[in-house]
Amino acid sequence: MSCDFYMLYVDLIFGLFTRTTFNPSTEISYDLPEASDVQVAIFDMLGKHVRALVNEQQPTGSYSVVWDGRDENGQLVASGVFIAHLRAGKFVQGRKMLVVR
Repeated sequence: MSCDFYMLYVDLIFGLFTRTTFNPSTEISYDLPEASDVQVAIFDMLGKHVRALVNEQQPTGSYSVVWDGRDENGQLVASGVFIAHLRAGKFVQGRKMLVVR
């Protein structure tokens, strides 16, 4: 099956409509046209690994995972641009996200 059918949607939900946000988060959704080894990870703009969100075999279907703006140690990341990185089989795609604190 062609990799053209993979999609990665990044829906930014950073509390843009509220003044006080206690749990800013980002929902990362993707569709798998066939079973694949899937990795979803967050990187900073320098390519440094920030957090792994998914690292497993997944069957065909639609999925979503939430990133709460924290790194592997549970610390909130600073404001900046981050990359949501999806790898599914041979398919690789990244999307920029902006975190504003």
